Amino acid sequence: MSSGFYKRRRGILEHIEAGTIDLLESGIHDFLNLKANLLIGSDSAVPVGFVFTSAPAIHAYCKRVSERTIQRILEHLEEIGWIKTFRAPNQRGNYLSLICRASVHDLSGNEYRINADATTDWRHPVYEPVGQLSPETGNVVLKVAGLREERSKEEIAEEEEISAAAFNSIGFDKPFGHPKFKTIWLRRFKERKAGEWLTGLMEEVIQECQQKNIGVPPQFYDAKRDVDARETAEFESKHKRVPL
Repeated sequence: MSSGFYKRRRGILEHIEAGTIDLLESGIHDFLNLKANLLIGSDSAVPVGFVFTSAPAIHAYCKRVSERTIQRILEHLEEIGWIKTFRAPNQRGNYLSLICRASVHDLSGNEYRINADATTDWRHPVYEPVGQLSPETGNVVLKVAGLREERSKEEIAEEEEISAAAFNSIGFDKPFGHPKFKTIWLRRFKERKAGEWLTGLMEEVIQECQQKNIGVPPQFYDAKRDVDARETAEFESKHKRVPL
């Protein structure tokens, strides 16, 4: 384990707000960085850029969620390219995980960045001096640090307009809920067909969130009941028969 501190980029907020990861996943990624060997030339038996860990090891410090949840988080972090595991088939217990794009330093204080794509053997981690990063690595770092800046003003304005329309349609002036929930709701609302009832659309959002283990805010359930009552009244008013 390295002493001192490790570099944490504010770009992580963009990923949290976009729903790429949530706060629990961010916290576990923080924990892995704090446990990792980030010092080139240290006497650690763990290779630079790596951490020796597993879901059970993390669960010992995170008992409010299940071990299976932590395992899914680790799988998700690897799926989005934030860690890279080196584990033999059927290996049990702790294993080595590489912290992709981790900032590491040598004993003189020079900074390097882990190149996970080029690291194919845990015994030979590949790291590049900051300022001499490969184009691929450099592009990824810039993307992590500035997703909001890379989007055009038109894209931001369109997203804000859709968000306002989506939540106004169900009686709210401001967005609410977890970023992952909001992503699903805005996508579904944007894809809404002409004449499609909001009640059915909201039910589809609830079903998708439940399938993906994403929490649905209580306000959304309340709004669905109100929308259902409103649309039912509109339907009955539109189709009621006039007595002869």
